[in-house]
Amino acid sequence: MSEILVLTGGTGWVGRNFISEITKRLSLAEFQERVLIFGSKKRSIFLNNYEEEESVKIPIYALSSLNKMLKKNQELI
Repeated sequence: MSEILVLTGGTGWVGRNFISEITKRLSLAEFQERVLIFGSKKRSIFLNNYEEEESVKIPIYALSSLNKMLKKNQELI
């Protein structure tokens, strides 16, 4: 299994730029499988860095749900 990348602060300036850099290195399928993004609250962002799609909707999970997600999915630890 490939490592999961967890990014906190995904909706801030640094986080958005980091996401942009990740999209340059991972295919869309790999990004969706391996990257979990957290922010201050649940929302979505739209990426248009992938040629396959005009705009891709990416979920941003609430940072408060991180512990619950880790307990639910032990392979993330």
